[in-house]
Parts: sequence; C-alpha cells; structure tokens
Amino acid sequence: MGVVREHLEMIQGRALVCVVVSPSPLSWDEFEGSSVVLRVQDDADGREALRELNAARDLQVSLARLLVLEVPDIEGLALVRRLAPDIWSFVDLTVEVIEEAGRSIEPAPPRYAFFIAHGPEDTRYAEELAEHLSPLAEVFLDTLSLKPGDDLRRERDRAQRESGVTVALFSLKTSLDGQLMGAILSALQLEEQHPGGHLLVPVVLDRDGAKGGALPPGLRARTFLNAATLGLKGVVDALLKLAGRTQVDRTSEIDAQRAAIGTLSDALRALTPAQFYFLLYRLDVPPMFRDSSEPRAISIAKVLRWAQQAGTLPDLRQALEDVARWSGESSR
Repeated sequence: MGVVREHLEMIQGRALVCVVVSPSPLSWDEFEGSSVVLRVQDDADGREALRELNAARDLQVSLARLLVLEVPDIEGLALVRRLAPDIWSFVDLTVEVIEEAGRSIEPAPPRYAFFIAHGPEDTRYAEELAEHLSPLAEVFLDTLSLKPGDDLRRERDRAQRESGVTVALFSLKTSLDGQLMGAILSALQLEEQHPGGHLLVPVVLDRDGAKGGALPPGLRARTFLNAATLGLKGVVDALLKLAGRTQVDRTSEIDAQRAAIGTLSDALRALTPAQFYFLLYRLDVPPMFRDSSEPRAISIAKVLRWAQQAGTLPDLRQALEDVARWSGESSR
C-alpha cells in the first residue's frame, strides 16, 4: 500500500475518481473518512459506483472525498467504461490513474540513462532537455523516441523499466494527466521494490512553481532540480552527475559527435523555410517530423534525433551541401 498511499496523497484535492487495478482486495482502513472505496466486479457494482459519484457531485464535496474504484484486472476497467461512461469521462477530465498495485514491476537491464516524463504543456522543454542530454547519454522521450505504429503504453512502460532515472517535469501549468501520473507511480514502484535500481527526480521549470505549487503533494518532501535557477545547462549537468556521467568522463569520440550535431543544427537553422522543407523531402524524412506549424528549433531537434537513430547523419550532411550548391546556382 506504500505506493498507493503516495498516489492518493498526490491527487487528493485535485481529482474526484481514482482507478486502482489490484488482483486481490486491498485494505483501505487508513483512508476511511477521506475516501469512498468500491470494488467493481459486476454490473451492480458499476451502478453503485455511479450513484456514489453523483452523490459526491451533488453534495459538492468532490475535493474532500475521493471515490476509489478498485477493479481486479484490465477487464474490470472495460466494465467501468461500459457500465458507467459518466464516471470514465469525469476521470478523463481530471486525473486518470491506473495502478497495478498487486503486481511487482521488474526492472530490465539498463538501456536508457533517462526516461523523461512530462505533461503536454511542457513538451517543448522536454524536447530541449532531451536534445542536450542525448549526445552524452541514452534518453527516452515519447515525442522523439516512438515510431509510427508503436504501442504507446507498452513502449513507454518498457522504456521506463529499462531506465536508471525518471525525470519528471512540473510547472504551474502542468496538468496531472493519466500518462504523467502513471509514469510517476511506476517510478515510485521501481524505487520501492528495487532500492538503488531506479531514481525519480522532479524538475520544476518555473520560479513560482519552485515554491511548492507545481509539485503534487506526495512529492513535496522530495528534493528537486530548480530549472529557473540552474538553467537548462545546469539541469543537464546535475542529471549527468546523478547518472554517473559527466562531460569530462566522456570520450573524445562523443565530444566530436556532439560538436558535429551542433554544426548540423546551426546549418539547419540558417536555411530558409523553403530550403528546410526541401531538404526534409529530399531525405524522405517521415511526415511526423515535417509539421510546419512547429517552431523551427523543435523541428530541427526532432530531425537530428531521427537522423541519429536511423544512421542517416552522413546523408543529412550531404543534403545540406546539395542545398547550398543548389541555392548558389539559383542565385546566378
């Protein structure tokens, strides 16, 4: 119950409904008075849960009482969706958390140094952080690491189990959506069940948020990195030290690769919009990396990450030379 307790502390006052997946019933005595717990296993349970939700809303005590729906397995989640769609839509509007409390999460052999967890509001910072970390360490970030056709939840879960550090980003505008909360809960489980094998590091992005308002209540006793004070480079250096990796420890080959990436990034930034998108089509960059509505810096970070993973950095360098030559000939 340790992880579940931290979970409820985090969402108390922010959410009305929490879904807990547990093969066997848990003991909820310590939450009596602050929560209503229902185990949903059949149609009658689902209807009772809907009555409890409506009663809580009618009495306007949604911030004082948390409705916990305990289901035995994934089929139980489907039952809640089918019998009480009003409940599920209300969960989606606040915080949807699915915690497999009865199952141990086994860590996998390390593959990534960092797993970056974030809400949609903080995607830009997450991508900038990944761009600066990736030349020095393996990083998983959903918006840059997933490929078309990947099972999002399965790949994220696997990557987190294969990571040494979960970096959780928070700001005053962060919404505690199901994906972010699920990643936090998984990190807490990995820490609890396998001490020393995983670490959860909160990063607060704004100055006011660092005063405590950005972090969920369950994480406020934990030390965090203050991006407003440290700056992006300071956050990167602090994370690399946590992972046992510093710039002076890296080989000259890695340093050269980072310099090469920086040179390519500068060259891409110097292109006109027409030249930039001509180059993307020339390289047959996947459509998901060709969103013209994105800021140029984000598009460049995604393209460079794709080129690294696909092994096409030499092709990118050649394409830049071709574009420069084509532009010179066109201006004559």
